[in-house]
Amino acid sequence: MDILEYCETDILIEREQYYIDLLKPEYNILKIAGSNLRFKHSETTKIKMSMDNAKEKHPFYGKSRSEETKLRMSINSKTALTIKIYDISTNDCKVFRSNVQAGKFLNVCERTNRNYKNSSHVYKGKYLILPCNSKVNSYFGN
Repeated sequence: MDILEYCETDILIEREQYYIDLLKPEYNILKIAGSNLRFKHSETTKIKMSMDNAKEKHPFYGKSRSEETKLRMSINSKTALTIKIYDISTNDCKVFRSNVQAGKFLNVCERTNRNYKNSSHVYKGKYLILPCNSKVNSYFGN
C-alpha cells in the first residue's frame, strides 16, 4: 500500500473518491469512498470471520461485564428499549432496560411486554407496562 497524498481529514473522503475515479483500482470492491452501501461479505468470508472469533479466540471469551457497565451501556445506547412497569395496586414503579429483563420480573416473554407496552392495557389487572418516556397519569386520563 502506498500513500498517494497527504491531506486534512475534512477532505479525506473527497480525495479518496478522486483517486478511486482516477486509478479505477481492480481490487476496490466499493466504488464510493467512505461507503459500504450494498457491500456483502461472501459466505467464505463470513465463515472465516466466524471461525476467527470462535470461543477462545473471541476477545471477550470467559469474561463478563459488571452490572454497572451493563447499566452504563444501556443508558448510553441509542436503541435502548427501557420500559416502566407500574403496579397500580401499590403505586410502585420499576424501570427495566429491556423487554427481556422486564419479562423476567413478570415471568412472561418479552413479546408480551412489547404487546402490553404498545396497547395501554393493564396486565393481569395489576401492571401497567409503559415506554420509559411516558407518564402514568396520561394513561388514566389525568
